[in-house]
Amino acid sequence: MPGSGYHIDRSTPEGMLDSIAQMNARLPMVRSIRGPYDKKGMWLEETLVCAKMYNADCIIYNGTPGCRNTWGMVKPFTRDVEKHGYPCHIMNDDAFDDRVESWEATRERLDEFFKIRGLL
Repeated sequence: MPGSGYHIDRSTPEGMLDSIAQMNARLPMVRSIRGPYDKKGMWLEETLVCAKMYNADCIIYNGTPGCRNTWGMVKPFTRDVEKHGYPCHIMNDDAFDDRVESWEATRERLDEFFKIRGLL
């Protein structure tokens, strides 16, 4: 996406700090969840750009229960992504804590999604 590259202004200490702050503001869990998900240049647009760029067959949202900021927008996000022709699967798990959903359950739900959507 235009303007999404990183640059560090080394001309002054303030410039360096501002550059680092801007870089951190672009980290996925920081940049993507602040403000409306469908605002220009935010989560929805970025997802659609990446899906097109990688010629994606589907989109999988992998959410952890610990990230409460995103759960309010997951359904509208999924609806909008699917309007653009990308089947979307919502995973409710945590890569570091399998108490949320076992690997077996995750595998079964993914298999079901791929079969129902005709991706396998």
